[in-house]
Amino acid sequence: MDHKKLSKFISYTKVRENTIKKNTGTRWSKYELNQLKREVENKESYEDIAIKHNRTEEAVRIQVIKHIIKPIITKENKQEIASKYNIILNGIEFYINKNKEVI
Repeated sequence: MDHKKLSKFISYTKVRENTIKKNTGTRWSKYELNQLKREVENKESYEDIAIKHNRTEEAVRIQVIKHIIKPIITKENKQEIASKYNIILNGIEFYINKNKEVI
């Protein structure tokens, strides 16, 4: 296993060992949200992003929906958007409906 893969594995293992992440319950800073947008644009996996931000994958996906998907989603493009961001459409609709917004 090369050094980069080993390092990633160790990081992943450490995060998995802690079911409560360091940043659980803390607000995402503007800097962190901008970093998230860049990471998503670069097609980094949600798993890798979660490790970098010391958050859960679910927390990362919610922020992607809230700050990236929600401003651009429409009835006409919702399937395309779900596919592009690799988040199931039901998950997007659930989050948006839960927060009383209609797409």
